[in-house]
Amino acid sequence: MTQDIATKNKDKTTKKPIVLSNPTNRIIYISFLLAAGILFFLKNQTSAAIFLCLAPVFDPFDQKVPWGERPFYQKLLLGAHAIAGISILLTVLYFD
Repeated sequence: MTQDIATKNKDKTTKKPIVLSNPTNRIIYISFLLAAGILFFLKNQTSAAIFLCLAPVFDPFDQKVPWGERPFYQKLLLGAHAIAGISILLTVLYFD
């Protein structure tokens, strides 16, 4: 009986880390992409490039899956996005 009480108390004190839900990350990711597109359209390339570089931070896929176990298309999309964002940012900073 005392073991049951101890495990119940232990479960109550254990706090789970705060992790943004997958739909929240997708909304933020898409919002950053839309903001980057609008800023490019409005001729504000520097801010657009920064938004484009920050968008992959909000991973729109399942964050519980480690990087090595992710499907190839997810790695390709996030990698290409990061490379494109950094390339555009460097181009804007050096040639603008």
